[in-house]
Amino acid sequence: MPDFIWLCRDVDKKLILPSTKEELSASDYFLRVVCGRDTAEDELTEEDRTAEALVSAFCSVDAFCLPCPGPEDVVEDIAKHADKISPKFTKELDKFLDVMAQKIRPIYGYADGPTSHRTV
Repeated sequence: MPDFIWLCRDVDKKLILPSTKEELSASDYFLRVVCGRDTAEDELTEEDRTAEALVSAFCSVDAFCLPCPGPEDVVEDIAKHADKISPKFTKELDKFLDVMAQKIRPIYGYADGPTSHRTV
């Protein structure tokens, strides 16, 4: 089964569980708030049930939030203004890329082995 990775950019606010005001990690926020895992069974909406069905199709769920990369001129043309990128953005992007490097693996076909080595 594949991994599910949710990446949000330009997140500058803390992720808060509305009912308790508890600060959450991006993954906990996604599962508990977006997917409704903190909702009582009798209060689940059709959207909550759909989100849970979607998440259950993956072997793992991770979420990451990246802050804004910098002021408006950086956001409009990040390649041109690479020297102005926020160190906080770079730090969080590096964390995300480290996790991605651990999760990326070849996709195996039914008869061919890894698709990255398959010849046509």
